[in-house]
Amino acid sequence: MLQHYFRDFLSSPCLFTKEVPFDFALFDFSPLPATYPPPTATTLVIPPNEVLGKRVEQLFEYYISCHPHYTLIAKNIQVFRQKITIGELDFLLLDTHTDTVLHVELVYKFYIYDTTVRHSHPLANWIGPNRKDALLEKTEKLLQKQLPLLYKEETRSHFISLGIDPSMIRQQVCYFAQLFPPLSAPSYSSPYIHPDAIQGHWISYSTFLSVAYHHASYYIPSKKDWICQPTAQTPWYSYQIAKELIQAQIDQQKAPMVWIKRPNTPPAKLFIAWWFPY
Repeated sequence: MLQHYFRDFLSSPCLFTKEVPFDFALFDFSPLPATYPPPTATTLVIPPNEVLGKRVEQLFEYYISCHPHYTLIAKNIQVFRQKITIGELDFLLLDTHTDTVLHVELVYKFYIYDTTVRHSHPLANWIGPNRKDALLEKTEKLLQKQLPLLYKEETRSHFISLGIDPSMIRQQVCYFAQLFPPLSAPSYSSPYIHPDAIQGHWISYSTFLSVAYHHASYYIPSKKDWICQPTAQTPWYSYQIAKELIQAQIDQQKAPMVWIKRPNTPPAKLFIAWWFPY
């Protein structure tokens, strides 16, 4: 299970093409050599109740430990001002090929395409499944808060004490995302979005209740397993059982991710939006 989980992480889609429309550089999430050591319960320790964000950090750290081009210097670097935390740097790496120190911010998001958003930016329609975050909000936070943290005096003093010249550190963003356009209008393309980032679609809850979905099989992964793909061991549920599980999340105003399987069709990922009226 752990090795399957890590393999699914390695196949995670990077959100942007090289033509990223924001003022930051992308981390090169290059493949591991075929001989990399598979993770074990000793080398990759993920507590069962660990939230998705922390899981992704641990998976990325293990990836770095297996990669021949990178060495981990530090992670989760807290920056303080008068004993108050003003921010955190995700990862500090050494690129051994170029002898360059990298500050890497790690992002893993799930976005659905909201056709009701009216905005001039071409990526403004990508929002969180529960409408509590958005792609543009995250990129603005990166540009206005997380990346500038490197240049704060408090951060500079910290690195100088480690013998690192902060002016020589290069900043990059490793931005993973799984995107879900509406099933009613599934065609989507952008010069900025990597096509592999499209991982499924979304529908409204009322659409899920329609007869067209009554004869499929379903599985509702917990959020910590959203990065995963269905396997032969997936415990598929009937529509009636799935409906009860989905309804419980809808009642809490949560948009569940659902894996759906129809006869003679590969399993697919769906988000079911509680907030969309039809």
